[in-house]
Amino acid sequence: MNVTAAERREKLNLFNVAEAARWLDLSGLRIYRDIRAGYIPKPKVQLGKRHYYRESELQNLNNYYRRESKNEHENKKNGN
Repeated sequence: MNVTAAERREKLNLFNVAEAARWLDLSGLRIYRDIRAGYIPKPKVQLGKRHYYRESELQNLNNYYRRESKNEHENKKNGN
């Protein structure tokens, strides 16, 4: 089964790490680093040799990074 990148994103709602980074407005290196450090989960859906995030997982990652950003802002404000 051959699926184009557009079909994978639009019909299957699956995103690779680079696409997830763009969707989250982060660098791909940040995502890979956070996966390796265990801060965020690895993509779970496998198509061929590659792994992909579901759109619902991207929402969870977005919530995580928004909380992290808010915490960093509050720490700087409090001098920590």
